[in-house]
Amino acid sequence: MSHPAFDASLRALIDSARASLEAGDDSLAFNTRARRDGHDPEQVRAALQQAQLQLKGRQKFGVGADSMLFTRDGYEQATRGWIAAEHAERMRAAGASSIADLGSGIGADSIAFARAGLRVDAVERDAETAALTAENLSDFADARVHAADAEQFDVGAADAVWLDPARRSGSKRRMTPADWSPSLDFAFGLAKTHLLGVKLGPAAPHEVLPSEAEWQWVGEGTQTLEAAVYWGGAEREPGLRSALLRTSDGRFELRSSAADAAGVETAPLGRYLHEPHGTVIRAGLLPVLAAELGAGLVSESIAYLTSETHVAHPFAASFEVQEVLPLHAKAIAKRMRELQIGTLEIKQRGTGIEPADFRKRLKLQGPNSATLVLTRIEGDHHAVIARRIV
Repeated sequence: MSHPAFDASLRALIDSARASLEAGDDSLAFNTRARRDGHDPEQVRAALQQAQLQLKGRQKFGVGADSMLFTRDGYEQATRGWIAAEHAERMRAAGASSIADLGSGIGADSIAFARAGLRVDAVERDAETAALTAENLSDFADARVHAADAEQFDVGAADAVWLDPARRSGSKRRMTPADWSPSLDFAFGLAKTHLLGVKLGPAAPHEVLPSEAEWQWVGEGTQTLEAAVYWGGAEREPGLRSALLRTSDGRFELRSSAADAAGVETAPLGRYLHEPHGTVIRAGLLPVLAAELGAGLVSESIAYLTSETHVAHPFAASFEVQEVLPLHAKAIAKRMRELQIGTLEIKQRGTGIEPADFRKRLKLQGPNSATLVLTRIEGDHHAVIARRIV
């Protein structure tokens, strides 16, 4: 739907709707009360939609979401606040003083660039989204919003460019990089003249990325959220590969030059099993993590590591091995009954087994808990009963 003007009265109505929802009222109760008080139905609908998105937006932006305006698609595609701040710091550290944010969406990255002191030109093709972006950037005197096509916008005046190519068409994901908008050819071509940063999905294939650029995969908690390419002078080192992770314990980074790439040897299953974070796997940094853990692969091409000693590491979840069984559901179910396992975390790699389906076959009951890892060990399928190390 098209939005009414977000003037002070509508902003106040959004605040009222958000407070009502926070207090436990449902949408119908607020709608009825607001209309009874004489508010225009279209404004009430817009206020409720924004209030709901703002409350949801706290997952990405904290309480700062309460002053932002969203579209539903814009929220889903927006960069989380702390990651946008990382983008901005990287571009500022590379020497950027002005930046064109091509495909800015609702302006999450543009806000971070402006907060970092950069002059910002936010470019968004969808006019409705661009109008909301202008509202979101209204507190920054050096930020301008343009309702324009990214590939047609003149970026010559900016010394840096940021792009987040659209990888969806409606509800469908565009699988081919050539179909992204802007295309990767266009995006990477800007590195010839500008400091460049490109945000991509976490599954971005290495073969479409420029080898001379820096590649970074970013995660939070157990999630892998995005890949970013820095080039044209924005890279810290040509060919650098890095993983950046934020957890409840802090901010962590693992990095290695592409020239340092090496394989990881397999090793007999030891006392400990380690599950690398997705950012490490995506970034191709398994050899770096294995070296820091003193670990080897449990089996060729399986991204589980094993060692005789335990080293706490932010990029690995570790488990103490209790037992190893053949991967036979009946035998595993029998052992679960003997151990009185009623709560079971099931993980798998390299078996093709769906953990939810496998769980049903075990008919778990009992007061105890464990982790079950279904995988290949030295080429053969096994089930590892383990204890997660917290």
